[in-house]
Amino acid sequence: MLSAIGILCLLLSSVNVWDNGKEGNYWGYYPGQDLNEDGIGDTPNVIYVNNRDNHPLMGMFSDFKITWKQETHHVTTICNSTISEFRFEVGTETGNKIISFNVTEKMAPLVSAELQFLPT
Repeated sequence: MLSAIGILCLLLSSVNVWDNGKEGNYWGYYPGQDLNEDGIGDTPNVIYVNNRDNHPLMGMFSDFKITWKQETHHVTTICNSTISEFRFEVGTETGNKIISFNVTEKMAPLVSAELQFLPT
């Protein structure tokens, strides 16, 4: 059994890869900015000296399933706030496909979301 001190020593001496060269992870405490609004932080998130995420995400990934014409599709969102009441419907008058949802702001003033619609 490792003690808490042993675990800390392992973490400090290890080097981990936190990004794939383009995208990293979402860190709730990341204080950086996204001035070019690409969803990726402008500065690395330093975890320890040898551990850093060079491309921290500015929002969390969420996956929502929708059904259309008896097929299941996934809508992936990346958002820095909480998404609720996610809905999909087909407009009765136009036949347009409509995705709607509510966003609860966590980090003022920026609320952003990116949607990807993927058939399964």
